[in-house]
Amino acid sequence: MDSDYYRVRLTDNAIDNLRRIGKKYGKKTYGVIRDLIRELEFEPEKKGEALRGTLHGLYSKHYSRFRIIYAVDKMEFVVVVVASGLHDSGARVDIYKALERMIESGAIVLHAGSAESAKKN
Repeated sequence: MDSDYYRVRLTDNAIDNLRRIGKKYGKKTYGVIRDLIRELEFEPEKKGEALRGTLHGLYSKHYSRFRIIYAVDKMEFVVVVVASGLHDSGARVDIYKALERMIESGAIVLHAGSAESAKKN
């Protein structure tokens, strides 16, 4: 396996986010974001911006006002897409604010270069 190749996985939360984007913003936007996620297979750390603060350890890739938030596991060569959505500073629907709330509530668990959606009982 080429060391530059990463498997890309999406959490349940990220899949739900993508479905909502497709329904609300249309097939074109959905397709562009899907393609950007696929591009994370190669050099994912160079394709996004490292986040700080509560979201330290995650990366953000931009398309217009949309963001793809992901973690990179260098040991396993896996990219985990945690969330995707609209970035609107100050708004409750802002993807960064929503992700911070999910982390605080335990719905998303960050650990050693990866992230997972918490299982629902």
